[in-house]
Amino acid sequence: MQKPEAFVTPVGRTMWASIIEPNTKFDAEGKYMMDMLFEPKQVEEVKAKLDSLLTSFVDEKKKELKANKSNSYTVAPIFKEAIDQEGNLTGDWMLRSKQYTKTFDGAPQKIRLADSTGKVLKDFNKAVGNGSKVRAKLYPKPYYMASSNTFGISMLINAVQIIDLVEYEAGGGFDSVDGGFEDTSVKEVTSDEDGTKVDF
Repeated sequence: MQKPEAFVTPVGRTMWASIIEPNTKFDAEGKYMMDMLFEPKQVEEVKAKLDSLLTSFVDEKKKELKANKSNSYTVAPIFKEAIDQEGNLTGDWMLRSKQYTKTFDGAPQKIRLADSTGKVLKDFNKAVGNGSKVRAKLYPKPYYMASSNTFGISMLINAVQIIDLVEYEAGGGFDSVDGGFEDTSVKEVTSDEDGTKVDF
């Protein structure tokens, strides 16, 4: 079987990114999650390599299955066709990725972040909104789900480089009102003092 290797995506647009704080909607401990949208031509080469990895995994793993399962399995698509809010196809491809909040040893972990120059973002706490342009370093992890007899690949997030930030506006994007409440607790984006960079 081919050995999975981490890779860096082309620049894509984010959807529903929970990479600063984990998403706890479906899991009490939470998971970091991010969908990325690409034009198909952007990821043709990446898709070909991932398809080859998945095919290699399926060919190896199905040797362990009973005949009834090895002849009727399902392969989950790595990229999905993106749809808009009305349910119409947009022509883009969507890649879903995630990361756990703890390492295998039980230690807490966060997503490593970098700015457009590659410098590490320290104490970054701005929510990454839909449409932000990012690159991601992902680790493809092939899986087999016995309950549904399905093969696929999970994309684990190693790091994210923010190229163009569209900050999420939880308040709905209201205009400023003079003399009202102003949040002064948000820290500015900084980078490591020694100029450390995330390796992309």
